[in-house]
Amino acid sequence: MAVKQGTFEVVGGTWVEFDGNVPNGESMNRQFLYGQHFFEDEFGQKPKIFYLPDTFGYSPQLPQIAKNAEIEYFVTQKLSWSVFNKFPNHTFYWKGIDGSEMFSHFPPADTYVSNGSVQEVLYNVEKNNDKGRTNSSLLLFGDGDGGGGPQLSHVEKLIRVKDFDGIPKVKFSTCHEFFEEAKATSKKLMTWEGELYLELHNGTFTTMAEHKYYNRYMETLLKDVEFFHYLSTLTGKTNPDPDEIHKTIKNMWYTFLIDQFHDVLPGTCTFLTVEDTRENFKKLKEMCAEIYQKSIQHLLGDVKVNDIQRIRP
Repeated sequence: MAVKQGTFEVVGGTWVEFDGNVPNGESMNRQFLYGQHFFEDEFGQKPKIFYLPDTFGYSPQLPQIAKNAEIEYFVTQKLSWSVFNKFPNHTFYWKGIDGSEMFSHFPPADTYVSNGSVQEVLYNVEKNNDKGRTNSSLLLFGDGDGGGGPQLSHVEKLIRVKDFDGIPKVKFSTCHEFFEEAKATSKKLMTWEGELYLELHNGTFTTMAEHKYYNRYMETLLKDVEFFHYLSTLTGKTNPDPDEIHKTIKNMWYTFLIDQFHDVLPGTCTFLTVEDTRENFKKLKEMCAEIYQKSIQHLLGDVKVNDIQRIRP
């Protein structure tokens, strides 16, 4: 109801806030595919904003993938935390390797948990590297990292400075309204082509190498299992439960995509999370072996496939 009334805005577009460096293109496509289906089923609309404030960098293939998922805008925050090579823009076009472009924004306040203070409102304007090309920027306020959302004190502070002499004008708005206005009024914006790299969080490609191995293994395994299951449905023979198998494969993707969360796959997680991903890997591998066995038998007859390792990456 709140979404229909316009008092609750849906953003994101993906199944989880996934790691943007390690997953392959198929996994990223699935994040958007299942994410957009969820939003449409639950809220009756698909987000137009790719909203991942805390992810540790982004692959250059993402503009193309996001645009194919009907995403128009992109907002993140963590990239502003680079120590030595500061990202040069806050409002810009992000161009992917195929030429796709997304209108993008990094809030200049360098935080997604602003308390709405005068100091942070001023900082948000002073640090904007695109003044003159655009006249507005986002200030993401509330107790975000850890939960809690906007507090009454945050809202009260921002209400008091909405139209106060000597302080930048403050307007409460949805993200979509901000992007629509910014795109219409901005001029001569810069374009960044290729990867968006975060240098602050070192080791996200190597820490907890077990996660990386599991990720690549399952990316290959799920693709192969889907392929052989699809082939088995084209033989003209009677497959006992193709719809049930399809549902099982989809549910396996749901679990696997959660394990690509940006604090799991990079290795910035607790040991309990490590144990969970290990258990998921074991279960998903066993489920894949069972479906693979059924598909091969359906294709070739009574042939036993005992070694799932043959389709490992």
